[in-house]
Amino acid sequence: MRVTTFVYIVIANNALRVHEKIRYVGAVTGTPG
Repeated sequence: MRVTTFVYIVIANNALRVHEKIRYVGAVTGTPG
């Protein structure tokens, strides 16, 4: 149970980083979202 939770947190952190990169690139290139 704890290992599953840890893996889920790691995946969530990676997803957040990717989302932040997309937002950053969108802000730089001028695309909304």
